[in-house]
Order: sequence, then C-alpha cells, then structure tokens
Amino acid sequence: MEIEHTKLKVIIADTDLKTFEDLKGLSDQHNVIFLSSDFAVNFMLEYEKIDCVLTSNKISNLNGIIKRAEDKRIKLYILGKDLNYPVDYEDVCELLKNEQEKKNNSLKNLNNPLKQKFKSMWLEGKRLFEEKKESTKNIQSNKKNIELDIINKPTIKNEPNKEKNKISAKLLKPELKTEEKYDVKNPINRDHVLDSTGNERSPRAKMKIIKQKTIVLAKAKGGVGSTTIGIFLSSILEKFSVLLMDLNFNEGGGDISYYLNIPRSPNILNFLNGYSKEALDDSIIQIEKNLHVLQPPPTFEQSRKIELQDIYCITDIAKKKYHILIIDLPNHLGDLWLGAIDLADLLMLISDMSIGSIGRLAKINERYLYKGLEKLLILNMCGNQNGHNLSDENIGSFFDMKNYISVKENKILRQKTDFSDLDFSDVPDFSKLQDKVLEIISN
Repeated sequence: MEIEHTKLKVIIADTDLKTFEDLKGLSDQHNVIFLSSDFAVNFMLEYEKIDCVLTSNKISNLNGIIKRAEDKRIKLYILGKDLNYPVDYEDVCELLKNEQEKKNNSLKNLNNPLKQKFKSMWLEGKRLFEEKKESTKNIQSNKKNIELDIINKPTIKNEPNKEKNKISAKLLKPELKTEEKYDVKNPINRDHVLDSTGNERSPRAKMKIIKQKTIVLAKAKGGVGSTTIGIFLSSILEKFSVLLMDLNFNEGGGDISYYLNIPRSPNILNFLNGYSKEALDDSIIQIEKNLHVLQPPPTFEQSRKIELQDIYCITDIAKKKYHILIIDLPNHLGDLWLGAIDLADLLMLISDMSIGSIGRLAKINERYLYKGLEKLLILNMCGNQNGHNLSDENIGSFFDMKNYISVKENKILRQKTDFSDLDFSDVPDFSKLQDKVLEIISN
C-alpha cells in the first residue's frame, strides 16, 4: 500500500490576512485551512484530523488552543516564537516538509506484523469495493434516466414515497451553452431550452449537480438591503431546501420578522435548550415548503446569550437537513462576525452607493477577508449616489475584486414593507443578481 507523499492537513490561524496571502502557495502542497477566530480553530481541532497548527499570538484564547492541541497530540507552532513573523514562506515550507517526512517515516516504521495487517485490510477493502462496483454497474448506468423520469412525472398528492423519490431531482439543474437561456424561477422542471429570442431550441439539456452552499451576507452599515437580498435569494432558490438565519441582533428582533410578518417566537434561543436536531426544529419557522427561518432573540439583552459556538453547532446540524444556508450578519465586527465568515462558501458583500458604506466595506475586505474566499460584491440601490458616481474602474480599485454586480434602486421595492408572498417578479433589475447566484452555486 502506497504511503509516500502523504499530504498534511494544516491549520494556519491569524487575524492579519497578509499571512494568508503570503502562505497561499502552501495549498498546492498540503491541505491548508485558513482561520481567523479561536473558536473556528478549536472546532477544527475537535472534529477534524489535523496534523499541524501554525498560529499567531493575535488569535484570542491562544492558551486554550495550545492545550487543545496538546490533548490531541497535534504539533503547534507559534508565529513570532517558533517561526519568524511576519512569516517567511520558505521557512514554513521547510518546517512542513520536515513534518511530512516525520509522518511518512512513522508509517513506514510500523512493525512488520502490524504493517502486514494493514495491507491485508486494505486489500480486502479493495476486493469488496470491486465486488460492489460490479454488482451496481447496471443500476449506475440507468441512474440518469431514472432521475429524468422522476423530474418529468407529474406531482400526485399523497403518493407513497413520492417525497423520497424527488430528493435526487431537487439537486439537478440544466447545463446550458452560453447563447442559451432558461427560466431561473423554474430551473429544475424546465422541459425545453430557449434561444435568445425565446423560441424552443432543443430538448432537455444535460443535468449537473448543484453543490450545497453556505452563503454569508455581510455589510458595513445598516439600511443597505442585505435582509431584502436574503429574502430574495430564498425566493429564487424555491426548488431547494433553504434555511435563512438572521443574526442581526437588535432590540425588538430582526428585520426578517417584520418583512415576513411572522411572530418573534420561536427563535434561536429555543436551540439553546437542546443543541440537537430536535432543538433546531423547535427554533425555526416554516415560511414556504422549502424555506425555514431562524430568527434572532426579540431583545438585544437576550442576544448576548448567543455565542459563536452556538452558530457553528447550528450550522453543523443544518447542513444535514438543508441544501442552502443563508446567514445574514450584523453590521458590526466581532468574534461572531469573524467566525461566521469562516463558514462561508460564498460571501456576498453588500453596500449602497454612499461613500461611508463603500469605504468601510472596502477596509473590511482589505483587512479581514482572505482573497482566496469566493466573494460577490453587490452595490445595491444604485442611482441613489448622494452626489457622486463611482465608475467600474473605481469599484475595482476600491475592492480589488472583479466579481461584482450593481442593482438599480427600485421605487416599488423601496416602498414595499411586506415580503411574505416572496414575489420579486415586479423587480426586474434583480434578474442579473439571480443569474449570477445560480451560476455560482452550480460551480
């Protein structure tokens, strides 16, 4: 059994993102996880098999991380003590090379009987895998036809096992050529491809998997429309199970309860009673068949009970139940904000066109957000520029980001106070946003 060239699983923890930029090349040689909060580090140490930790003393609760690493027998190095800080890429490469050699040598130096036992177990596992692969060959060859048949069947109420059969169909989406378009409000049950004029072009296109995503919405100040965008995303993802998490802790509860006209209870406090799947079920409100909402506590004082570990626990449980998690963050930085960013598969930075909002968000992006993170900048309510106009070139230099979308201010949307019908058909300028989001979550 081949054991050479084993990749290390390495945590690099710092609040200075320059460290992440300087060491991003390590990802080509090892499985590297960049984290910026102490809870995220402790969480990974507890639930993942980590080989090595490199952390700066800027991370909170460093002593707790050191103790956790010792308990798990994981080698930990402190930047500025065991290694140079600011980091030297070559020094870190050399250190990890030595750690890799130690790991490989420890595997090669197993006593011979144990080594043979591992080899026998591996060969037996390989044999069983080949047998299973052969026995399921015919089933796999017909899998696509079965999935398409499930999609094309009409929905029959109370049909036995219907919901179970639809699970695989919910994860499918058309794969189209660049000149083709499709109805994003119904991306799954589409029967025909349309060309640019809207005429029928060809039969059903090829299908591909839409990956599970955690989408995090972040802003530098309130009133920029992040809650509205969160509700909008929920509406366009109607074919997927979605959990919308409102972490805007304010007196009187979050905005989602007002926008969707729902009671302030149940909310996230219910989860603290059990920390389980059942406790999560007791904490959410179902808005549509596919959409559930997790609300913040009704008072700011109660929100102080919520810690980052609660958000991680909720997310871990929710990923087993939902296709898409949407987390709407507050507009102030803190451990919870930074820790939630580490959960993001897609980070949506949202700003209006005011200089203060754009300037603060650009600073946050520069100082706290790792460039390797998949990000989408949304400049909302364009046309309300407060006496200035930013060109595309200015936006690019402000954020050092190529991936951004501007959304025009819409009078209908501005006057709307009840979004409980989840209908955004009268807001046509949101179409390019929904196209971009569907493109990202299918990659």
